[in-house]
Amino acid sequence: MIRRLIRLFPFLALLVPPCLLLWPVVTHGEVFLPADLLRDIAPWRTADPASLVPWNPLMWDGIAEFYPWRLFAAQTLHSGYLPLWNPHQFCGTPFVANSQSAVFYPLNLLFCIFPVAQAFGISVLLHLFLTGVCAYFFLRSPALGLGRAASLLGAVAWQLCHWQVAWLALPTFLCVSTWLPLALLLVDRAAERPTAMRAVPLGLCLGLMLLAGHLQIALYCFGLIAAWALFRVLPLLKVRWPALLGCAAIALALAFGLAAPQLLPAFELARVSHRAGGSP
Repeated sequence: MIRRLIRLFPFLALLVPPCLLLWPVVTHGEVFLPADLLRDIAPWRTADPASLVPWNPLMWDGIAEFYPWRLFAAQTLHSGYLPLWNPHQFCGTPFVANSQSAVFYPLNLLFCIFPVAQAFGISVLLHLFLTGVCAYFFLRSPALGLGRAASLLGAVAWQLCHWQVAWLALPTFLCVSTWLPLALLLVDRAAERPTAMRAVPLGLCLGLMLLAGHLQIALYCFGLIAAWALFRVLPLLKVRWPALLGCAAIALALAFGLAAPQLLPAFELARVSHRAGGSP
C-alpha cells in the first residue's frame, strides 16, 4: 500500500497546482471565460463605469470567438453533422478550415460531453495536469536523469510557468503546448532505438499538436523538438543515420497524415485570407 502511494504521489501532487489555480472553477463551478468583458460591449454594456473591467483585446477572443466556436461545434456534432461551414458569421464562413476551431482534436470532445461553458474549465484543468505529467516523465528520462523530487519541481514549474498561465483564456495555446514535453520524451526514446514502433507514438503526439488548433504555436514547438532531436541524434549519425532518418520520416508522415483533415482546408483558406498578401 505504501509503495502504491509513493508511486501515485507525483501524479496527485501534479493535480494540486491546477486545482489551486482554478479553485473557483473546481469548488464553485464558475465558468472559466472572460465573460466580464461583455460589459464593455452593447447590448450588455453597463452604465456604471465602476463595474467595467480593463479592456483586453486578446482575452476578448476567449468569449467572442472560442466560446461561440465551441458551442457551434458541439451543437452541430450533436445534430449528427460535421461543422464544415458556419452560417452564423457574416454571410457564412468556413469552420473546419479555421484551424482554431480544432474540430478534430480528440480532447475537444469534452465540449460535447459537458455543458460548453463548464467544459472550458474542465479542459484547462485536464491539460495542465497532463502537461505536468508529461514534463515529469521527460525530466525523469535517462537523457536528463533527474531525481523524483527535482523532476516533480520542474514539472510544477512548467505547469504554472508564465506562458501557460497567461494564455489560459485562449484554449488552443495550452492544447498545443501540453504535448511538448511528451514529444521531447518520445524523441529521446526514438533516438535510443530508432524503430517504427517508437516512431508511431512520436507521430501521434506531433499529430495531436497540429490538431490542437494553433498552428503558429505548433510551429514554435516543432522548432524546439527539431533542435532537441538534432542534439540527441548527431552523435549517432555515423552508425545509425538510415534508421534515424527512417524513424523521423515515419513520425512526420503519420503526424501530417493524422492532421490532414484539419491542415489541408486551413492551408486552402489561408491563401485567401487578409494576410495572404503580406499585410500586417
